[in-house]
Amino acid sequence: MENASKALLIAGAILIVILLIGIGMLIYSKSTGIVDTATNAMSDQEIQAFNSQFTPYEGIQTGSSIRNLVSVFVSVFANKDTNAYIIVSPKTGAASVLYASEIGEAGEMEYTSTVSEVTTKIDNSKKYNVQLSYNSGLVYGIRITEQ
Repeated sequence: MENASKALLIAGAILIVILLIGIGMLIYSKSTGIVDTATNAMSDQEIQAFNSQFTPYEGIQTGSSIRNLVSVFVSVFANKDTNAYIIVSPKTGAASVLYASEIGEAGEMEYTSTVSEVTTKIDNSKKYNVQLSYNSGLVYGIRITEQ
């Protein structure tokens, strides 16, 4: 009889421990959801702040605005190991591509590595259409086509 009561006490203690572990896991999973939501909200704000450097240039722009866009691109991406790019496509002649780093696939375009080679394709008297490309919410590509 004494052994049976000890077995019931041990079984009850095991059930209580399992219940406490379950409650602990539930609390942990709920708190990580809150932390993840706060982290995502913060990263959304950071993404919006980063993109705000480029979004004013989206749409139809003048040549001088495009030159400003190229300088913003260079200042933002020059020291980063990224595949960010600007493609300038004039109506005549080959397109020029400026990479933030020399990583990427060439495709069929003429790739240039200096800012001056890209900006020579930009005529201040003409209008250009700017399209932004996004990766994970961040601007990583800019396509500029002459109108």
